[in-house]
Amino acid sequence: MFVDKDRYGRLVGKAYSKGVYLNELMVREGYSWWYRDYAKNEIALEMAEKAARKNKKEIR
Repeated sequence: MFVDKDRYGRLVGKAYSKGVYLNELMVREGYSWWYRDYAKNEIALEMAEKAARKNKKEIR
């Protein structure tokens, strides 16, 4: 689902597959960043980032 564009014109959105919120999964596993500016109300992404840091997952 398309949500916004970033300052470089890239699409910012939410991705789901078979009911799984892929944005959250990627952040929790350390495969992507969570940018608060584009997802201020995404508590799930904030919690996923905290879990990744706690489990010492790194952005790869």
